[in-house]
Formats: sequence, C-alpha cells, structure tokens
Amino acid sequence: MKKLRITLLAFCILGSLAVQAQNRYWALSPLKKFDATNPTISNLPGILNTCSANNITPGTQGLFDANGTPVFYVHHDQIYDRNGQVRGTIPGIGTGNRAFYCILGLHIVPVPNGRCGEYYVIYARQFIVGAGNSTNSYEVGALRVTVDANQNISVSNTRHSLTYPNGGTLHAGIGTALSQEYTTPNNNKERMLYVNFRSDGARPGHPENDQVVKIKVTNTGLARDGGFGVFPSSTTVWGRSLELSPNQRYLAWIQNMGGFHIMVVDLQNNTTQAIRILGFTLGIHSEIEFGVNNNDIYVTTGQGIVKTSLSNPQSISFILGTSATHYEGQLEMGPNNQLYATARNNQLY
Repeated sequence: MKKLRITLLAFCILGSLAVQAQNRYWALSPLKKFDATNPTISNLPGILNTCSANNITPGTQGLFDANGTPVFYVHHDQIYDRNGQVRGTIPGIGTGNRAFYCILGLHIVPVPNGRCGEYYVIYARQFIVGAGNSTNSYEVGALRVTVDANQNISVSNTRHSLTYPNGGTLHAGIGTALSQEYTTPNNNKERMLYVNFRSDGARPGHPENDQVVKIKVTNTGLARDGGFGVFPSSTTVWGRSLELSPNQRYLAWIQNMGGFHIMVVDLQNNTTQAIRILGFTLGIHSEIEFGVNNNDIYVTTGQGIVKTSLSNPQSISFILGTSATHYEGQLEMGPNNQLYATARNNQLY
C-alpha cells in the first residue's frame, strides 16, 4: 500500500530550490516518488522496511527541488541524501524490540526561525521502555537536517523528543497533522503539531482513553501544548485520518461513537461537529482530505471515495471507486486543485 505525503518546499539558498505553494513531487511509501506533472511513479533508492508489526507500512517523506531531484528523504528511521546514501538514523530508545514499531507521521519542514537550509524531520512512533510489552509508550520527535548550497546534508546528533505513556499494541492508530508556520505575538515563528494516540487504558497511572494532543514546534524543539482531553472508553479515535483544513481552522478525524463518524473540531471556538456518512462504510481504514474551499470533505469508504461538506453534511456524493479498492488508500489535494488517491491495487488516481 502506498501512502501519499506532500512536502511543501521552502528554501532560501539562492538559485538552488524553488518555493512552491503546491509541490508537484511527492514521496510515496514504500520508497517511491510521484511526479504530478506527467504523472509518473519512480523508485527511490534504499532498503524497504515493513516493520513486521501488523503489516504496517512505515512512513516515507521527501524534500525535492524544483526539478524533482530529491534533496533528502526519509523512510522509517533512515535519512537518505540525494544519492540514496544513508546519512542519518532516527535513534531508538530503551530496550526491547524497537524495530517492531514503524516510524509514522513523518513531516519535513523548515526549522521555525532557523538558519538557511535548516529542516526538521518530525516523526511519531510507539516504542518499548523496558522488557516485555507492559511498558509501551509513544514518542514524538524532531531531528535537524541541514542542507548546504550544494545540497549536501548533515544530520544533527541532537534530537528533541516528547514521550507519552501507554501505547498499548495499537500503534497503527498514530496520526499526525502539522499546521502552517505562524507568527506569535512576540514575533517568533512556530507550528502546531496535532497527534492522536490510541490507548488501551489497562494500567494505573496511564491515560485510559484515546486522545489528540497538541505540540508546539519551535526553534528550540518540541513543547507540550495540551490537547482535546480524553475520549470516553466507548469511543475509538482512528488517528491515521487526522487532517487540517487549508485555512488551518478545522481539524478532522474518524471516530467511532456508536458508529463511525467524521469528527470536526473548529479550532477557533473549540466547537465540534460529528458528520455521519449514511449509506457508506467508514472505519479504521478511512482517510480524510479537505477541499480547497475549507468546506468540502472527501473521505475513503468501503464503497469508494465520497464527498460531504461542513455546511451541508446531509449532502453526500459518490466520487470514485469500486467495492473496497480505495478503502485502504489515502487522499491528497495536489496541484491545480486536483484530488489524488492511492488504492489497494497500488494504483494512483
């Protein structure tokens, strides 16, 4: 299964890389590059990693120049340079079978208030603190990668990370959504990272329910910024669907609350809206994408891709799909406001 991840490119070295509002080149899992201008899919060099846990596909993310040449890219815990050579590794924590858990939620973004050519590789994963499966936790981390004028990279030995207890065994529920860079009242630059954690709630002192947390991404690293509380034990938040609207006002995900819904939080006033997609099957494989108007919502279902909207959630239209072909795919809005979807048959539409 391929997973789309769009990298929005911003670079300050004169003449070397272009600034694009919508990048035409995407990194796909596993280790592939998509060119939206042709469109074509080609392989990126490297070693594929399946992580072995529940057949989960590890995260892949890439930064490309204006000609589509990779500047650097990440697959699972390996950071590759433009020639496909490993130049850094996201380090493990603790003891136990760390390789069992895929690194997910990868983002590559310029470091806020950073120097020219400084980027963060941001990731999320489940890991084992000690021996056995009774001490699982979550980690969200950021690693600096610096690109010079010749597009050579260096990976910092310093990693910023936050840990959250009790990952249980459902690490496939990790989801992330990263905001655009914004300016704070004291004139600093930062981003907001939203992360969903699944929790089994089986042990004292650990969160008993699923939750969505907020993390500030700043020049000095990562900082906790609260979250949306914990959810009743009767609900299940499927975080892999976590998605921000283009205007950054709405955050949405799939939630099971006596039936699967699209849950939407208005980040301006903290109100919520639950949208039921009647006649179609939502579930753990569903993926969400907002339209460019910040109102339309596209979602993969057991029958294919459908569209609804915040303003008229009762209006549901069928877009594409046959049976469950697109159910396990992902959605991204690409150049010229075109919607792209991966599918179970490894095709991109």
